[in-house]
Amino acid sequence: MSPHSRRDLLTGLTGLVVLSGCSLDRGEQEPATTRSADETTNPQLSLTLTADPTLSRTKTPVLSVYEFLPEPGGGWTRIETGDVINSPLNAEDDLRGDYRSPNGTVFRVIILQLPRPGVARFHAERLACEAGWSVSLQYRAFAIGASTGTVQKTFTPEKPPQMTRTAVPDTSADAKQLLERSAVLTEETIEQNVIESC
Repeated sequence: MSPHSRRDLLTGLTGLVVLSGCSLDRGEQEPATTRSADETTNPQLSLTLTADPTLSRTKTPVLSVYEFLPEPGGGWTRIETGDVINSPLNAEDDLRGDYRSPNGTVFRVIILQLPRPGVARFHAERLACEAGWSVSLQYRAFAIGASTGTVQKTFTPEKPPQMTRTAVPDTSADAKQLLERSAVLTEETIEQNVIESC
């Protein structure tokens, strides 16, 4: 390996070390040397990697779909839970819960755990924009929706049937109230992550 290639390699490694949050410690050691065929001496760096104690990596707690499921109470009754029937193929896990509100309206909550936040955002937008759910949000790698879905669309020969239902109008406040009964979601979290426009 030529001295030029070694220098490029060491420069690249130094850049990687800096990006990783480590530091280079050359210590008080005498640099190692090698002799080339033409009898010139080439110093070589000896690198020791030490972690930077000022950088702390906090692990984000791993959440499951069950932690997002709203708890019954406050007039809300959980009717049943189960799998999401039309779950996306790339969903890592899914869960649905059906609830009866204090005024008797039936709501459904679905939680999809997806591989990445960007994929979760895509599916949350589909819930809001294509399926017309009352409330849809993306939180980390989860797409979450809550809606009534009890008013069936009307169909004509010009507009063939679709396998979706529209939400009862003016139920988004109740849907948000239901989602706040989750152990993970708060009013602030919901407002910050809700899908507002399509």
